[in-house]
Amino acid sequence: MERGAYMGRREGEPYGSVVRFLPSDILRRFDEQGGLDRIRSELRVGVRLPRLAIVLGTMEKDSPSLLLFTLVKSFKELGYHLTVFALKDGKARPHWEQIGGQISMLNRDSYVDWSIFEGVILSSLEARITISSLMQEPFDYVPVIWIIQEGVLGERLSLYKEMGRQLIISEWRKAFNRADIVVFPDSSLPMLYTALDAGNFFVVSGSPVDVWAAESYASSHSKIQLRRDDGFDEDDLVVVDSDIASRFGFPKGCVKHYGLDGNVNKALLIADIVLYVSFHDEQTFPPLLARAMSFGVLVVAPDLTVIKRYVTNEVDGFIFQSSDPKSFSTIFSLAIAEINAFNRTVATSGKLLSRNMLAQDCIIGYAKLLENVVQFPSDTVLPDPGSKLQLNKWEWDFLEGETEPIHRQVFSETSSIVYIIEEELADKNISEDAFTNQSETLVFDYPSDSDWEDVREMEFSEDIETLEIQELAERTERPSESWEDVYSKSRKASKIKFGDDERDDEELEKVGQYVSIYEIYSGAGAWPFLHHSALYRAVSLSKDAKESRVDDVRAVLRLSFLNITYYRDLLCEYGGMLAIANKSNSIHKTPWIGFQSWRTAGRKVSLTIEAERTLEQTLRTETEGDVFYYWARADLGTKDTKGNYTYDFWSICDILNNGHCRDVFEDAFRLMYGIPSGVSALPPMPSSGHWSALNSWVMPTPSFLEFIMFSRMFLDSLDSLNSNSSVPNSCLLGSSKLEKKQCYCRVLELLVNVWAYHSARKMVYLDPQSGKVREQHPVEQRRGLMWLKYFDFALLRSMDEDLAEATEDRVYPRKGFLWPLTGEVYCQLIQEKEKELRYRLKREKSRKDKEKQLERKRTGRIQKPLDKIIII
Repeated sequence: MERGAYMGRREGEPYGSVVRFLPSDILRRFDEQGGLDRIRSELRVGVRLPRLAIVLGTMEKDSPSLLLFTLVKSFKELGYHLTVFALKDGKARPHWEQIGGQISMLNRDSYVDWSIFEGVILSSLEARITISSLMQEPFDYVPVIWIIQEGVLGERLSLYKEMGRQLIISEWRKAFNRADIVVFPDSSLPMLYTALDAGNFFVVSGSPVDVWAAESYASSHSKIQLRRDDGFDEDDLVVVDSDIASRFGFPKGCVKHYGLDGNVNKALLIADIVLYVSFHDEQTFPPLLARAMSFGVLVVAPDLTVIKRYVTNEVDGFIFQSSDPKSFSTIFSLAIAEINAFNRTVATSGKLLSRNMLAQDCIIGYAKLLENVVQFPSDTVLPDPGSKLQLNKWEWDFLEGETEPIHRQVFSETSSIVYIIEEELADKNISEDAFTNQSETLVFDYPSDSDWEDVREMEFSEDIETLEIQELAERTERPSESWEDVYSKSRKASKIKFGDDERDDEELEKVGQYVSIYEIYSGAGAWPFLHHSALYRAVSLSKDAKESRVDDVRAVLRLSFLNITYYRDLLCEYGGMLAIANKSNSIHKTPWIGFQSWRTAGRKVSLTIEAERTLEQTLRTETEGDVFYYWARADLGTKDTKGNYTYDFWSICDILNNGHCRDVFEDAFRLMYGIPSGVSALPPMPSSGHWSALNSWVMPTPSFLEFIMFSRMFLDSLDSLNSNSSVPNSCLLGSSKLEKKQCYCRVLELLVNVWAYHSARKMVYLDPQSGKVREQHPVEQRRGLMWLKYFDFALLRSMDEDLAEATEDRVYPRKGFLWPLTGEVYCQLIQEKEKELRYRLKREKSRKDKEKQLERKRTGRIQKPLDKIIII
C-alpha cells in the first residue's frame, strides 16, 4: 500500500461519494506471496509450533479485549504457540493465563528476547513502549502486527499539527513505521491516522464493540422511560429523517434531530425503526447499523454488497434497491404500516444475528494476515488454514459477570500513553522541518591518515617538551618539604578518581585470566543480555559505532568484509569468530578461548556464576588433552514441540536447514577435498549424545585457530556451491525470507561438532545451571568412525597455504573467491616476500643514515654541549 491510498470519487460514481481506504500495495504483495498455500504443498519436516508474542495494554474485561481474546484463542486452535505479555493487570488475567500460561508483566525498563518469536502482536496504543526495543538490532527484523482500536491519538493529530508540535507526530510516525502492518477494525479509523501512514495500514473488519455498547446501554436504561423523557408516547412511531417524514405525510413538529456527536445509544434505543441510507458502497459493515440491530430495532437499509452479505431481506431486516425509489417506498411503507408480530420477529432475528455476525470473517481475516506477515522457519509446523476453524462467534464468556456501563469500557485517558508522551515532549516543541534540516546539514568529519600523522607528531613534540621540563626541574634547587606536607599530598592523591583512560577493576581482574569468553551480539537491543564480569568480552557485529562498553571488539574493524551487509547477514555470529581469529595475537592473550551467543541469556542457557566457577576451575586443573567444552545443546525438544522424538545430528541439521543440510554439506565437503563423486563425502555422526549449538563453547586457543582454518575453507566451498547455482543469491538452506538472508548461519553453528568429533577432540557438556560436566561421544567409542585424515592439521595447513599462494599470485580458483576475505592470507611464499621486503627497507634505512652523516660532516654542523661539566 502506498502512502495516501485513500481513493476519492471514481469515474462514473455520483458526486457525494466519500474517500475510500484502499491498501492496494499490501493486497498485491499478499497475492504475490500466496500466503501458505504454496508452502503447504511442499515437503516439510517441522517439529515445533510457530511462536507468537501477544502484548496486551490491559487485562481488564472490556469489548476491545474481547476481540483480542477471541482472536488469540483462535490462533491457538490454528496451531500457534502463544506467550502473553501485559502492561497492566486486570480482572481478565485468569482467562489470559488459560491461553498463554504465565503472564509476563512489562514496563519501560523490561527487556525481552523478541528474536525467539516468529511474530509480535501489539494490542493497543499502550503497547507503544515495546516498540523502542523492537526498532533496535537485532529485533528490527521481527514481524510486528499492531492492532489499533482507539481513536484518541487520531483525534489529537490535527491538534498537534495546529499547535506546531511536530516532534510528537514524528515520534508516533517512527513507531507506526516499525510495524509491518497496522490493523484497524473498520475503514474510518485509518482516515484519522493519515498523518502516520507509512504504507502499512490495513483493515480487518469486525468487532464486538458496537454489540457490547448496545447491550451494556440497554441493560442500564429503560426504553419506555427514555421515550417519555423525550416526549414520546408508547404508541408513537419515531421518524428520524425530516425529508422522509414529510414525504410520508407525517405532521410537522413530530421530528427531532439526534446528531452523531450526541447520545447515539439513546436515539437508537428509543427508535422503532432505523433507516440507514448511504450514497456510496460501504467498504465494511456500517457500525451504526450493527449497533441498531444489537438494540433489537427493525432496520431498513439499501442493497449494498456488504449489507446483503450478512442481512437477509425480510428475515433479519428490510432491504430496498438503492437505484429504485419505488422499492424504497414499498419497503419503508411495509415497515411503518404497523409494528406487528412479523416486524418484531424480523427485529429479533436481526438482534440475534448481530451478536456474532462479523466474528467469523474477522477471525479468518486475521488468520490470513498472519500467514502473509509472519515468517515460518524450517523447523516450524505450519498452522492450519483459517477456513478450518469452527469458531464463528465472539468469546462472550470472557465478559461474564461484567455489567459496567459502556463509558467504563475504554482505556483510561489519564494513564494513556498518548498523554504520557505529550507530557514528556512538552519542553521539546521542535518543528519537524527544523529538526530535519538540522540533521541534513550535520556532516561527520572523520580524521584521515594525514590527520592522524599530524596528531602523532604533536604528541611526540609534547612528550619531548615535557621531558625537557622535567629535566630542568630536577636541576633546580627546591626547599625540602616537611613530612606533614608530603603526607597531605599523598592523601589528596589517593582520593583522585581514575580517568576514563585508566584501567577499571574489571580490566584489572582480567590480568592473569585463564580463559576469555567473547559474547557476540548485533545492535543495542542485545545489550541487556550481555555479561559484564571479567570472564567476558563483547564482540559487536553492528556497523553502528555504539558499543555496550569501552573494551568491546568491533568485528567490522578487524575484518573489513563484514562491513558488507550481505556477508554479515550470511555468516551471523560466525563472522565475529573470524574477526577474533584474524591476527588474534593482537587481541587475545589467554591460553583458552570461548564464545557465547547473546541469545543464550534469552533462552536461559547462559552460564550461571556456579557454572563459570566450575569451568574456570576445570580449565586450571585438568590440563591434559585437547578438550572442547560446550553448554548450549542442539535440542529440538521444547515445550512447543509436537511429539516426543529424539533426532540424530544430521536430522537436526536437516530440520533447521529446510531439509537440505546433508546434501549441501556433502557437496561442500566433496568440493573442499576433491573427493570423487562415487565416494561418500558426508562424515558419519552418531545418533546418541548431545551436540553444541548457539556458538557457545570453550577450547584451547591453538585448537580454535585450527578450527577457523578448517571452517574458512569449508565456508569457501559452501559459498562456491551457492554462487554456481542457476538462481543468483538463492539459498537451499532456508525456507523463510529471514532464513535465506542468513543462509549459512545454521550450518556454521553446527560445523564445530563435525570438526571436534572427527579431529578426535574430547567433547564435554557443561550444564549451564549446575556446572556439572559430562563427557559426550567418548574418543574410545569413536575409533574406526572418525575421518581423521580429512581433519589432520598438516593437511589443513597445506591446503591453507595452497589457497594463500593462489591468492598471492592472483590465480583465483573461481570468480567471487571468498576465502581471502575471511582472515589472514599467509604461506611460505608470502613469508619470503615479507622477509625480502624487510631486508630492502633495512638497507634503504641504512643508506639514508649514512647519507645524513656525510651531509653533517660536509656542512660542519657540530652539536654544542648543553652546559659545562665540572669535575671535582
